[in-house]
Amino acid sequence: REVKVEVKEIVFPAREEKMQKYEKEIPTREILEKIVADVLRDMKFDVATNVKLEGRGGAKIEVDVWGVKQVAGAQFYVYVSCKNWKEKVGSQVVHEEHGRIWQLIQMPHLRVLVVREMTEQARREALVDGFIVIELGEKASAENAGEIYEVVYSHLRELFMGMAPPELRNLAEEAKSISDKLREMAERLSRIASTS
Repeated sequence: REVKVEVKEIVFPAREEKMQKYEKEIPTREILEKIVADVLRDMKFDVATNVKLEGRGGAKIEVDVWGVKQVAGAQFYVYVSCKNWKEKVGSQVVHEEHGRIWQLIQMPHLRVLVVREMTEQARREALVDGFIVIELGEKASAENAGEIYEVVYSHLRELFMGMAPPELRNLAEEAKSISDKLREMAERLSRIASTS
């Protein structure tokens, strides 16, 4: 009697679709914004990219990625600035982003800077100014879009899970442990079936 067991790799949401989508993209400065927007959409945010939001005094403020999610009867806003540059992001950029946020009429609850790399001084200033900093280590491109997606997704997921009640975090850890055990059992069954 033949027992067939298939072990599938656990992947991030719609990773294969995302990879195919980005492979078709022409590498531009917007690819990082598209990746970050997809991460937020997969986390059930409504998302706009390169949106001009109302600023104080009537000015329009352009935002790379703006996410909105209904949470406990209130709107939760996320501001993301994407810097897909080959050079390190310096303090001047942090100051500019901080100023842009303070000009917005609708203040974001979460401020995120997604960059290839920052100077140490800029990182310190960004953290003091209340930014979450995600350093990718490389520029986003069509070739590495899947990996960049996973870095951003993992970072934001860890952030949101860290704010979750302990019972929910414990349940998530228990589910992961069970998943790992099931994968191990499936591999053992497969080995047993192949020797029979």
